[in-house]
Amino acid sequence: MSERPVEDEIMDQARHFGRALMSLASQHGRAVSWIEQRRIRKEISLALRQQRRAEFVQRQLDKIHTERNVEQYRSHVQAVRQRSNDPSVDLERRYRDQLALRAHAADLQQAVLDGRRLTPVEQGIALDGIDSATAFPGHTPKRAMFAGAKRVKGIDALRYRANVARTREALPGRRAEIAQRRYNDRNSEYPVGGPWAPLPPAAREGTQSEKERAVQRLRRAQLDWDLNAPTADADALRAYDRAVRGAVAGASEVGVSVNRIVWERSHAVENSQFSASVYSMRPGATRAEVTQTLHPSGREAAEWTHRTVTSTNWVPKVALKAVIHERGAEAPARVVDGSYAQVSAGTREWPPSRKRATTTQEPTPPAAPSSGDSDRLAEVEKQLKTIAEDRDRLMSKVSMLQRGMDAVTANRDEMRTKLDTAEGRIKSLTNRNTRLAAEIDEVRRDQPDIDALRAERDEFKTQRDRAIDQLVKRTPPRERLGSPERIAAEQNQTQPMPNPIANGHNGIERSR
Repeated sequence: MSERPVEDEIMDQARHFGRALMSLASQHGRAVSWIEQRRIRKEISLALRQQRRAEFVQRQLDKIHTERNVEQYRSHVQAVRQRSNDPSVDLERRYRDQLALRAHAADLQQAVLDGRRLTPVEQGIALDGIDSATAFPGHTPKRAMFAGAKRVKGIDALRYRANVARTREALPGRRAEIAQRRYNDRNSEYPVGGPWAPLPPAAREGTQSEKERAVQRLRRAQLDWDLNAPTADADALRAYDRAVRGAVAGASEVGVSVNRIVWERSHAVENSQFSASVYSMRPGATRAEVTQTLHPSGREAAEWTHRTVTSTNWVPKVALKAVIHERGAEAPARVVDGSYAQVSAGTREWPPSRKRATTTQEPTPPAAPSSGDSDRLAEVEKQLKTIAEDRDRLMSKVSMLQRGMDAVTANRDEMRTKLDTAEGRIKSLTNRNTRLAAEIDEVRRDQPDIDALRAERDEFKTQRDRAIDQLVKRTPPRERLGSPERIAAEQNQTQPMPNPIANGHNGIERSR
């Protein structure tokens, strides 16, 4: 599997995002209609939102990963402190535990400082968590490590930044000291006592394949010890110790050198970054046979896989499958299956990766960084600076486009508000029409009762008309209400009576 540096991945991501923005900006400049410009602005806004969302998710994952690593380091410190208080543990084991613990802390601090997505304050919080786990491993935090990182201001923020600066300055010296101690331990005589007791002389000189199998067994046993011993109980710890002792004895029996055994025990994790597996299924068999080995690099794993596939005397029509896994990854790095010809051709085409220190090399003293690495680092920094300038220029263009898009968005929101108001009015009128339609339907359902009332009304009118006719016939004209004769009679009755006194006559005298 091809291994790429982190700087190359970051540069590729920055180039990809910059090219996408440049392409959208050029399309916006060539657009002839406002609809097309609006579409391109939406695409630019979508690209920016996706980029920010991806950065936010990656930041959260980095925080979770950092907090998980600190908790694992806390468990390691607790296990080392518990073994240091055990009188049955010898001094050599305690020394190795302390050296492994210091190396673990230095590696974790370096990983925190190299984290490009953590802010300086968050880096300081993580470094304080490492120091707290070292000093007080039994203390369990009540909340998440980065829960209050956003609220850190003023003097506290300066304190975290100062801690980051101090650690960044002192960390190279610590790592160099640890590397020098490991180098001195590998090149010194075997210490006495504990699991590092002097080995008996080799009983015989084994073949190269026997030595490789013994080294693989030692590597796997030591890897189980390094990964599981910090959190294992007493019974499991004794089982891991027996496995390591047996692997060391087996390697010594076939003639593996002492320096090689020391190297494998000191670098079991580094030498087990990749696992190579070759599965074989005979015709008619129900289970597959597997051969698995551990390697420090993908190149060595690919070479071993191809060598194993081509050098083994397979039975005719055997089904093969070659797989390479990288430790910590869920998906396999390389997979090829099929017949012998297909698998051998597929493993031959696997591209080699960058070389690492292989297990066939004897341990060498730590070398200083070469000039080529310094030049490459300077070139990477220069390219990153150029990419940052391009990004800032593109961000200014995008901000200008964003302002235009904000104006269009405000106009759109205003029209949307008016549309919502009109839709509300339409909805109210629709509800009113629905209510009136329901009332009309209810009146129509009651139509037979209205028809009966109308018929009854008409009947009453007929009876009334008949009664009026009979009354007219039976009443004299002078007694009829409204008749001309009665009106004249009433007028006559309302005329004033003659005054006898006014006429000069006295009633009494007239009677005389």
